[in-house]
Amino acid sequence: MKVSEGVGDKAGMFNGAPENGLPPNVIMLYVVKGRSLITIGIGGIADEAAALEKAKQVAEKILAQL
Repeated sequence: MKVSEGVGDKAGMFNGAPENGLPPNVIMLYVVKGRSLITIGIGGIADEAAALEKAKQVAEKILAQL
């Protein structure tokens, strides 16, 4: 798991590497804020940085509702 900064209290992501068991062009972002854990999966975006940024945007929207 790669640590991801800038969202929640703690966050990490897995990318679509064979050792992670995910298909290519897929990322999974796990975010902890307070006592809540959310998981965001993004697929179909070849640029991993763009996919991560999109996942962070979605996570922020969800966290704002908690």
